[in-house]
Amino acid sequence: MRANERMLRALARVPARTVLHVARRFAPVLDAGIVDEGGCTYLAYCRTRVALPAGLDETGRECWVNSLHVEDWYRTHVLLAALGFSDAVFALWEQQHGRRDGLVCLISKSRVAGSVRHAVV
Repeated sequence: MRANERMLRALARVPARTVLHVARRFAPVLDAGIVDEGGCTYLAYCRTRVALPAGLDETGRECWVNSLHVEDWYRTHVLLAALGFSDAVFALWEQQHGRRDGLVCLISKSRVAGSVRHAVV
């Protein structure tokens, strides 16, 4: 995992004993699975809710569609929820593609909000 100094400080403040049931909360997204369409890979839940933007390359389309606002699902521990969700998406990717590499995750966080984006590399 690569992270800037600000993200590393935020991670250090997350209590180790905090346990989130990420899979249960994000079940609609994870249960929908991953779909391949037009050379791109999408979280099926997100793909059915977003129109494809014009003018973006494959990675741009994947990041646009596969963007999830964590605070819509969790009000507290947004960073921990983002990490847990991303780990679940990587597990789903591995289950479907037989490998854990080839997928990247970008997590951004403010004081109250966080987003998670996944793209194939």
